[in-house]
Amino acid sequence: MRYFVRIGGKELEVDAREQARGLEIRLVGGVHAVDTAVVEAGLKYSVLVDGRSFAVSVDGDGRKLALIINGRAYQVEVEDERERIGRAIGSGGASGGGVVESVMPGIVRRVEVAPGSRVKTGDRLLILEAMKMENEICAEMDGVVEKVHVADGQTVEGGAPLVTLQAPAAAGGATA
Repeated sequence: MRYFVRIGGKELEVDAREQARGLEIRLVGGVHAVDTAVVEAGLKYSVLVDGRSFAVSVDGDGRKLALIINGRAYQVEVEDERERIGRAIGSGGASGGGVVESVMPGIVRRVEVAPGSRVKTGDRLLILEAMKMENEICAEMDGVVEKVHVADGQTVEGGAPLVTLQAPAAAGGATA
């Protein structure tokens, strides 16, 4: 699985693969063998990287973390490739309205809005299956659904229009 890790304003791409003897981590600098042992579930770990031992404490929600590694604190943000794809897929709306487009090929599993539906930022518009994962496509703005370009079960290409949103002020008296 690929992860995008932000530490101090710098972003790293990290590929993690399970191996018989733990994890294999690929970074820009090379490949590293990593083994972990839980000291206190969800909070403290003993991590062995290429034979070097690190005591790691973790606090956070899985996306934004405070890590203490051998007594030194780091603020870290983590996003996996599925989260990044889902965010990118749903980022087609703009403040004045716009078309939400698919950034990759997929299959529309379920459309959850209809023309005239009022939506708020974060409301689910549809479910798109891409890379064997179901991705929620959510509204990036408050607005009114002007047009739904797809139907359940439809295959779409990258760049295909999914839903057109209209900003609330421009939508006038449309109702759900």
